[in-house]
Amino acid sequence: MNSKLFLLFFCITLASWKCAAIAPASGGPKDTTPPVLLSANPPSGTVRLLEPVVELTFSEYMDEKSFAAGIRIAPVLKDDPTVKFKGKSVIVTLPTGIKNDMTVVLTLSRSIKDEHGVELAKPIQLAYSTGDVIDTGIIKGRVYASQPAGVYLFYDEGSDTLLLSKPDYISETEDDGSFEFNYLSSGKYKILAIERGAVGVQLDQKRMSYGVPPISVIALDSIFTGIHIRLFKEKEPLRLLRGEWKDWNWGQLYFNNDILDGMNIHGLKIGT
Repeated sequence: MNSKLFLLFFCITLASWKCAAIAPASGGPKDTTPPVLLSANPPSGTVRLLEPVVELTFSEYMDEKSFAAGIRIAPVLKDDPTVKFKGKSVIVTLPTGIKNDMTVVLTLSRSIKDEHGVELAKPIQLAYSTGDVIDTGIIKGRVYASQPAGVYLFYDEGSDTLLLSKPDYISETEDDGSFEFNYLSSGKYKILAIERGAVGVQLDQKRMSYGVPPISVIALDSIFTGIHIRLFKEKEPLRLLRGEWKDWNWGQLYFNNDILDGMNIHGLKIGT
């Protein structure tokens, strides 16, 4: 064989072997393991925080879109934290507006996903303080609903429309409905549960499922437990949507809610 042709054949074969050797394996079981937060720098619990930057390192590469949408700061400030991705780490820069001697809580929503689309197993809370101490108050309970829900916490300012305003703290339930707010200062609070798809949005009583506990005000000293909330959705008043004539002597009426036998609609009885 011509030596030049042999050398060319050898190089092509070697290149093909190298390509095959470094190609990632295909197939295999789908990754369903939730991502894990391995470390935070500075760690949760740091006081006298000087630099408003926190580096979070995970077990997986994180999905940028869900992470940016799912990270929250509490108490809620005018601006949201900003994030920058570096390998399996996320650099979080806290917004301006943090006061002196203030405990700040970073919450990672369970809707945050890794690159495989797997969500966090539960919400993660990290606490930092610009002062010498971190608040240690805890409020926890359970929401009864067919799926995970969001939970809003408000400083009680004596307003009748407080639950319709922007919450001071936001959390989410775990799969069993349990929720927990940590690193709270002593004081009075009100609480509201809301369907998970509406988390981050102010309550719209006509469109959203929501619920409040039997106790209207939570007086927090250190730990407050045993809060039970059941979600419900207010039913719209019965409303005629449209009517259709099917023949000269009968037609059909369409309403926004189910019509039950025996129901009276402005004197018109449905059924027999």
